[in-house]
Amino acid sequence: MDVDEVIRQRRAQGYPLQHIEAERLALIWSGITGHEIKPEHVGLMLVGLKLCRESFAHNEDNITDAHGYLKYHQDVIKNK
Repeated sequence: MDVDEVIRQRRAQGYPLQHIEAERLALIWSGITGHEIKPEHVGLMLVGLKLCRESFAHNEDNITDAHGYLKYHQDVIKNK
C-alpha cells in the first residue's frame, strides 16, 4: 500500500492530527527519559526505529513506515 493511502486511512479512522499526537508523545517520552523531547523530534525518532529494524532484516513495511514517519515529521513542522 502506498504511504499516502496509509495516511488517508489513518485520518479516516479518527487518529489525532500529527502535531497534537506528537505533542503528547513528546510529553510522555520526556517523562520516561527525564530529558526534554520536543514534538519535532518524534517523527525523526520513529524513523530511527524503522531504520534500526531494517538494519536487521529487509521488510518493505519498514521502508513504507519510515517514509510515512518522514511525512508525519513534515506535518508536525508545518503546524509548529
